Amino acid sequence: MGSVGELCARLRRRDARRIERARLHDAEARAQRAEHRLERARARRPWIAAALLTLLVGLGMSPWQFQRARVARDDAQHQAALATATNRFLNEDLLGAGIGGDSPAWYEKNPRLSEILDAAARRLDQRFGKAPLLAASLRQTLGRAYRSTGNYGKAMVQLQAAADLLDRTLGDGDERSLLAEYELAVMQAHLSQFKQASERLDRADAAAGARRQSVSEISLRSHLARGDLAYQQMQVQVALDNYQAAQTMQKILHPDDALMSAHLLLGIAGCELRLDHAAAAARIAREVLAGPAYTQQRVGLAVLALASSRLGDALRAQGHYAEAIAATRQAVADYEAAQGASGQGTISALSALSYLYALDGDVAKSLSSQREVYQRARARWGNANQYTLVEQLNLGSQEQAAGDLKAALADLQAAERGLLAVAGEQSPAVQAARAARADVLSQLGRNVEALALAEHVDPVAYQASTSDPGRAAVLKALKAQILLRLGRRAEGLPQMREAVREMRSAGVSGEEIAPYLKTLSGSAVATK
Repeated sequence: MGSVGELCARLRRRDARRIERARLHDAEARAQRAEHRLERARARRPWIAAALLTLLVGLGMSPWQFQRARVARDDAQHQAALATATNRFLNEDLLGAGIGGDSPAWYEKNPRLSEILDAAARRLDQRFGKAPLLAASLRQTLGRAYRSTGNYGKAMVQLQAAADLLDRTLGDGDERSLLAEYELAVMQAHLSQFKQASERLDRADAAAGARRQSVSEISLRSHLARGDLAYQQMQVQVALDNYQAAQTMQKILHPDDALMSAHLLLGIAGCELRLDHAAAAARIAREVLAGPAYTQQRVGLAVLALASSRLGDALRAQGHYAEAIAATRQAVADYEAAQGASGQGTISALSALSYLYALDGDVAKSLSSQREVYQRARARWGNANQYTLVEQLNLGSQEQAAGDLKAALADLQAAERGLLAVAGEQSPAVQAARAARADVLSQLGRNVEALALAEHVDPVAYQASTSDPGRAAVLKALKAQILLRLGRRAEGLPQMREAVREMRSAGVSGEEIAPYLKTLSGSAVATK
């Protein structure tokens, strides 16, 4: 060292140099540890990648699983709330003292079911005004109860309210909203609101989209509703196609639902009758009546009554009048027990029985029964409903058979006008009314009018109006008869001979052919 000052300076820097050496040693040690960790990380990298991928998948699945769990939880809570609310509604509002005051004394007067349902309906808004989904479910229950008693007007009110609640709460594309719309369309069809029902079905199918084309609850209910609407309008082939499509899905989605199965079977049987397939209709009706799957406990008495009615119609179409009368009487009795004297099924079955009396030769009993049917129909549906108008048409036909041509013409004209307004120009019921009116006009000597009217009857639509066979041949015979009455024998005689052959071939009853044979025989003698 050159001096004492240099020594002093080095001594002062010693601590700093020690600290620097320690820092460099520590840095080297950290670098070595890092290199070892890097080598180990490289060895573990495939496992880390796999673990990371699993973690990412798990994170991606978790929201989906959470959503499923949340939906399941919400659905379970909704079902539990619905069950609790329904239980309280039944116990307190429907069966309890709530609707009668503070005591069950209200029930001592033995109220009718309709009164109980009315009272419960009045309390529904009070209890569930702030719970729209619960209110909608209960309104659907009330609507179906009204429907089962045959009170379609009140059923319509409840089902409409339910559909409105579901639409506002869930939107028109929700499955529950769509199913409510399909159910409502069926009620509109039963109330002869055909245009409204058709428009509602179109809107619902559009909202359903691709679900309408799949095997789903929505598709099933859509086809069922369209089948019922087409059947009410007597569009037989359309109804049959939709019933058969619905039946295929019912066997997949609801194989144990005996009530739906019976409804579809008897709808198909009704279509087969109107397509002149009486044997097929009889087979289906007997299947329901004899099948262990369709007991009264499972499907209800009204369904069995409908099966008896279908069997009676099929037997009538085959000319087995005694058996048909027995089956139809059973239908009337069962309907009256299930729905009362003013039930739709009761009225329809009694109308069929009236017609059978006429075919069996008891014209007076037939006319008396049909007058009773028409009065019941007017009281139930009013004058402008399709059901009432069809029964007025039937009354006109019975009046004609009894020889009261003036009354017959008035009723047939009124029925035709009403049916034209309700169902349209191509309605099978309108065609039947025109054929019957042409026949009466001819008997009154107004043959020019009669022939012009008969020319406007569509034979295919006319056949769809009834389960009786051979309507096209009967229409041909009617035209030939009018021609003969006009003195046009050169045209009328060959047409009448051809019509008689066709009527016999089609299975038209001997009683219906007899007047035309008499006309043919008289014309042939006059020609000679």
